[in-house]
Amino acid sequence: MKRILLIALGVLFIFGLIASTALFTGGGVRGNWNTLEQSLRAEGLEPEWARIIPSASRDEENYFAHPVVGAWIPPKGGARRNEDSREQNGRLVPPELPRFITNTAVPYPVEWLASLPTSGPEPITLEKLEQWFARYDQGLAGLREAAKRPHAVWDANYADPMAMPIPDFPSMRLLSQIICTRAPAPRARAAASGH
Repeated sequence: MKRILLIALGVLFIFGLIASTALFTGGGVRGNWNTLEQSLRAEGLEPEWARIIPSASRDEENYFAHPVVGAWIPPKGGARRNEDSREQNGRLVPPELPRFITNTAVPYPVEWLASLPTSGPEPITLEKLEQWFARYDQGLAGLREAAKRPHAVWDANYADPMAMPIPDFPSMRLLSQIICTRAPAPRARAAASGH
């Protein structure tokens, strides 16, 4: 047992030594970026970041400045804005799927929605599902309104490529799941009633 512990500690020490050497000698992500930049210059290509950096835009023209977008689609690691179409105790609440939706990997097709209710201790009905998603209708209308804005720039420092914000993909995936399940509900109601 001691031997295994000593070997594991030795491997961790060597790994730490290699990682710290790479970081302190210009390696790591920043070092890789500097190497790429130098190779582009050597090939006669000049990365002109000033031309790539988005210009500041007024809030009324910026998709990410819309209150619903700020609350529902924050940058990764960013704080959600305290505004939303659905308030709870004065704070906006990001959308979520109901507990009775267990498969969040794919949207539910119209055929599944039309076949509701399900069986079980808490059957899922189309009405129950529509009531759940109705709480987000005002927010979804806000997203449609925000999509008309000509710019989409987060309030961040774009001059440093390594510090640029990236989308919070889990939030975007969840929102997509909600939209893809909510949108066909009226068609499912018509299919279930035979119209």
